[in-house]
Amino acid sequence: MRSTLIGAASVLVIGALAAPGPASAAPPPAVLTAADLPAGYTGYRTKVQSGEVAMVPSGDTSARCLDATAAAATATRGAQSREASAQRDRFTLMVAALSAPAGAQLGDLLDRCSTGDRTFRPVAAPADLARFAPRLYWDSAGDERVAYVTVRNATVVVRTVGPAEPFWETLRKQVALTDR
Repeated sequence: MRSTLIGAASVLVIGALAAPGPASAAPPPAVLTAADLPAGYTGYRTKVQSGEVAMVPSGDTSARCLDATAAAATATRGAQSREASAQRDRFTLMVAALSAPAGAQLGDLLDRCSTGDRTFRPVAAPADLARFAPRLYWDSAGDERVAYVTVRNATVVVRTVGPAEPFWETLRKQVALTDR
């Protein structure tokens, strides 16, 4: 299987290496349906993948990045992910649920690895999501948003390009779905 990347800067979300995870791996949590997405998003597609995170930053071989990559690979080894994506005009939305608690390790990839011509800065969590200690990031242009949240021994990943409202709506709905 191939890795799943976030954005033009090849910033990692989640994905799979060539070797699938063990058959006994827990199934990934459900992701939002097309009807659950913010209004106007079309082209809803889903996929399920197995394996560990495949790190593909922009060629960053620094010790900090390599250490973060190793930690993310260890945290996600044997996990499965369920992913969904859709578009609205030139905007994109991706939501995923990973069957391993790896929000901190995935967030460390954005904190410690070069993302090429884009930089991502951490953003504070709103009060209603603070108990999950989400890792939230905005790109330097302010139009790409990424979240990694560990919820009930699983990880929620949300990425949007476009306005902030669909990001927050999707993140809150997926966290609630995973927290049930």
